[in-house]
Amino acid sequence: MYYSYRSAMALIFLAHPSLHTSLRKNCARFSDSITQSLGIDQIPVQADAYLLFKRAARLKGIEVCMPQDEFSHIYRLERMFKASDIIKNRTGFIRGNSSAAIVHHRLASSLLTAPDAPSAIERWRRVDAESGADQKWQEYQAVSEASSADIVAMHSAIQASDAVSEHVVLPELAVRIYGPSAGSHRACDDRQLAQKPHPTRTLDYSAKHGLKVEIPAHKFSQIQEVAHMSTPLIENLKNRRFLTISGLRNSKVSLLVHDHFDHAVTFKLLRDAGIMKRYEHFLSQVGNPQNCDILSREGELIASISYDYRFTSYPRFNQLSLVSYDDIVKMLRANPSLSPNQSSALAICQERLNDPEFTKRLPVVVSGVYTEMMQQRVKNGVIKTVQGNKQVDALRLTDPEYLALIVETLDCMYKNRPHVKKQLLNTQLMVEDVLHQALEADGMDLVITVSGQTVDEFTRPSRVPEHRARWIENNLGAISDRNPVIG
Repeated sequence: MYYSYRSAMALIFLAHPSLHTSLRKNCARFSDSITQSLGIDQIPVQADAYLLFKRAARLKGIEVCMPQDEFSHIYRLERMFKASDIIKNRTGFIRGNSSAAIVHHRLASSLLTAPDAPSAIERWRRVDAESGADQKWQEYQAVSEASSADIVAMHSAIQASDAVSEHVVLPELAVRIYGPSAGSHRACDDRQLAQKPHPTRTLDYSAKHGLKVEIPAHKFSQIQEVAHMSTPLIENLKNRRFLTISGLRNSKVSLLVHDHFDHAVTFKLLRDAGIMKRYEHFLSQVGNPQNCDILSREGELIASISYDYRFTSYPRFNQLSLVSYDDIVKMLRANPSLSPNQSSALAICQERLNDPEFTKRLPVVVSGVYTEMMQQRVKNGVIKTVQGNKQVDALRLTDPEYLALIVETLDCMYKNRPHVKKQLLNTQLMVEDVLHQALEADGMDLVITVSGQTVDEFTRPSRVPEHRARWIENNLGAISDRNPVIG
């Protein structure tokens, strides 16, 4: 089932007629239909928050150079995720997939902005009702079944936590944005601007040589812990962190599927289809991830499309959207002078208008991509547009050229479904085989290469028991969800 939250936001704007003007004035670069529909723009930011942030940074020896509107946007998102964590801890409902994240964001922003307990209860119930009350996925039941007392307790905990955010969140943000970690916002910005090719993570290198995967011997015990279970090892271990993938340490098992299929396979698919060439100007504006590092922050612009393609291949869950198919067409048409790529994407939307699967799937993929990008903004910073040696602006979530790329990527994956399905199935079977190989290892670290060729050539029978192979084949999209799958 597919649901849209646009009607809910219409009610909010009717109740607050000055909201649109206020939003444009305070966060024009970061306010759009997506942030509004999730309630992010309604999260208040105290007038002196930016000064307090700069002061917290200085205490850690950090000089702030982030524009105030970007800080306000990140600060809102960070507090929303803090509230989301409280909801997760109280209900057991996690942000396991894009649709679950949409519900989480709306619940969190609702409780953050609710002025009192009755409002908190009413807003929670409204989000629940708009999520599709008749077709909930199993992990979601705690949201529907939350009592008024539960909701009031979560509202109180969120409000109490948010009240001290200047003492807790601001110092944490300063370190995440400017700290020494390779994943800090500043480090990601610096790499985007430098555009220095990574020795093993360019598209050319990955297409020829694949991804190097290492499993240290002292982690084999984690695999042995779940070896007795009937479901595949890859399913039971997907959230465990013990892989090194092309130099990226402490990677989750599920990321091997993500990094190979969503990054390496999808990038190559777009290059072979000529799409990468046509979007050369757009990609140059965001740092040329295909030439520098397909696993970079900017590489997620393409990989997240493929990720949500996988998720929408998996019918176990409600699949929620923030936009409708008509909205996407209108967003593409909004530009008075369409680029050739935007014209191409618009033509695809018109050609597929009578394709019920595509018209249902595209809004879910677009919404999922935007939701993933907001999570990435908190973790690794806002992707900028680059001109020469300067970062000149933030890439908008609803940038029309990027929206066109989403449409064309999904269309390309549809046109190549046999190849895409084979790569996705064989990737997961190969990872499962590797995990079984570790069970038989003699105590030495395991090092393998996962490439398009090795995946294409992977055949059964293998170390994978037939019942586990069938389970993977019947649940191809399960690895895209962090929730465990039962049965």
